[in-house]
Amino acid sequence: MDPITLKYTTDCHDCGTTLGVGASVRWYGRGRIYGTDCHDSTDHGAPSVRRPLAYALDAASKGSELAYDAYTAQHYKAPAYAVVENAAGDWASDPNKPERVVDIMSDVCGFATVHVDNSRRNGAPGAQFISAFKASGKAHAHLPEWSITTATATYRLHRSSYTGRAALGSPWTVRGGYHGYGNGAMGAAGASAEEFCKVLAAHGYVGLSVTTRID
Repeated sequence: MDPITLKYTTDCHDCGTTLGVGASVRWYGRGRIYGTDCHDSTDHGAPSVRRPLAYALDAASKGSELAYDAYTAQHYKAPAYAVVENAAGDWASDPNKPERVVDIMSDVCGFATVHVDNSRRNGAPGAQFISAFKASGKAHAHLPEWSITTATATYRLHRSSYTGRAALGSPWTVRGGYHGYGNGAMGAAGASAEEFCKVLAAHGYVGLSVTTRID
């Protein structure tokens, strides 16, 4: 993709550097701007060189925030679901009482979870990520859990020895709280977590995947 010239100040989606007016950048849609001079990268969308994990986590967190906002702007323009009291066919419905709409929702209430595949059956694609997390993170005394705290967030990795799959917790986004999980907005939470995994993969950390569930 050919470089373009910025008309407004923004941040590099990859490394977070503030880019001023006139900077040479590449645009990859959904508001994702990548600087051409602020970090090491390769052309044609090939993965960047592997960076320290804390750096990659913050870049992924920022990317997931943009993905969350883009998803809500595109899909949550009007309510998609009605909350019906005493709905016909519900196991608890009473045929002698009226059916009525008590609320409307743009999405179902639900969450997203990022998993790291450490199964040896398929070569443990997430082993590099887990190894890097354990090497630079803080171990917890009574849990199979490690944490990495940066200037913007705390990330937690919980290891499961039964399934060979680990779960990555804490907010995907740099805003803090539960913005990235999306209680009441399962679709946006999933889109946010998917982008989180894509950015980490671009930094050389693969083997991450996403599942969503209705609350």
